[in-house]
Amino acid sequence: MYGSLHISESITRLSVAGLVLWLSLAATLATVVGVAAWSVGHATGTHYSPAVVRKLQGQAYVRGLVAGSERASRAGGGRARVGVVRRKSYERGYAAGYRAGRSAAP
Repeated sequence: MYGSLHISESITRLSVAGLVLWLSLAATLATVVGVAAWSVGHATGTHYSPAVVRKLQGQAYVRGLVAGSERASRAGGGRARVGVVRRKSYERGYAAGYRAGRSAAP
């Protein structure tokens, strides 16, 4: 039978009950994990308002920008192009700011 589609008899059929059971178990597991994560997050007692988070991010960015600019000025010297030094300064400042922000978080 060339050209015809033949489905093997060994393939098991998908039952509606099995699909509903699988979906309900997945939803239950997701709910349990979500509730556990939520309760652990609220059990620590540390809550940051969005304003505090923005303030800490801004401070970490400025510290990282200054640190990156200092490093780039030392590393770049006078022989590098301004664009290359600026890019390196930005990348280093961003990385330093990210590390400072992560260390400031609880």
